[in-house]
Amino acid sequence: MHPHIHTLLPSSTPNIALECRIYLPSSAAGTPLAPSLSMEGDSSPIPLERIDRGALKSLGIDRLVTAAHPWARLGGNMLFPVIAHHLPRAVYDANSCAAVATFNVRGVGLSGGSQPWPGWGIGADADDFAAVERAVLDLVGDVAVYRLGYSYGTLLALNAPRGVKRLMLLSPAPTLFKAMTALRGPTFQQGLEAALDAAPDAHSLWAVYGTADEFTGVATLRQLGGRRTDLIRKVEIEGCGHFYARTEDARALRAAIAEWIA
Repeated sequence: MHPHIHTLLPSSTPNIALECRIYLPSSAAGTPLAPSLSMEGDSSPIPLERIDRGALKSLGIDRLVTAAHPWARLGGNMLFPVIAHHLPRAVYDANSCAAVATFNVRGVGLSGGSQPWPGWGIGADADDFAAVERAVLDLVGDVAVYRLGYSYGTLLALNAPRGVKRLMLLSPAPTLFKAMTALRGPTFQQGLEAALDAAPDAHSLWAVYGTADEFTGVATLRQLGGRRTDLIRKVEIEGCGHFYARTEDARALRAAIAEWIA
């Protein structure tokens, strides 16, 4: 794994902490941060108060990418290859001055709390996304904010409070999301409409997906945004499924992320 800080950050609810990994430029290994860094997926989180904030801010980080993982009830977590491997690799191949924050939603891994029941919406997950973002910005400084949601994570990236510079929807599943939010919002469509209202151009809102996605037909994905679909920069990966399992799928995904972050 890319060098990162494994820690617990505050959620949007007092007394509930979320397990997070903050990926950093490789140059962090040569700073006082070195003892706090991990390159393993099974490391123990370090206390937040032990992180050297001065050393973090000295790295010259100029942007933060916060990412949300697929649905936990189907096994999604922040160690999914797309989130833990392809995203950091793409970001650091394109920009060595970024930080990447990933987190487990409530009830997953070492995160406190519990997941909402199916059909009852996303609970506090979108607010937690923003809380993680704020906590990491407090560590690295006030920098440009990018958001990425993968699968279920697109619901969180779209509905989290606070505007951002760029937002990437990676393999959204709007048809499946209707069932998830049948009894309580916010919904995918509500979040998408708000993002489109705020989008100055097609460089700010991206959608990346495969033409062979197992959860959503490509025709549906091509029409994201309805009459305002042209405001979404769409990247199709031919023959790719929901999990970017083939070598060529992962390569195309990393290329899209690198272009988005550049």
